[in-house]
Amino acid sequence: MTTHECDADERFKQTYIQAKLEDIVFIKSPVGFPGRAIRNKFLEEVEAGIRKPFTCRWKCLRTCD
Repeated sequence: MTTHECDADERFKQTYIQAKLEDIVFIKSPVGFPGRAIRNKFLEEVEAGIRKPFTCRWKCLRTCD
């Protein structure tokens, strides 16, 4: 994820490198699978129940929650 070859944004790579154990949280992905994420403003808003309008660009087989 944090290698030169990875095309992730540099800000993401730095956040990933600087993350501490307490920054990692377990989440339920939009399709229902468990996952890990780095705690951030978006996750804090989700935990608080704040919902924002979202338009998906993908043509998934199953709709996200």
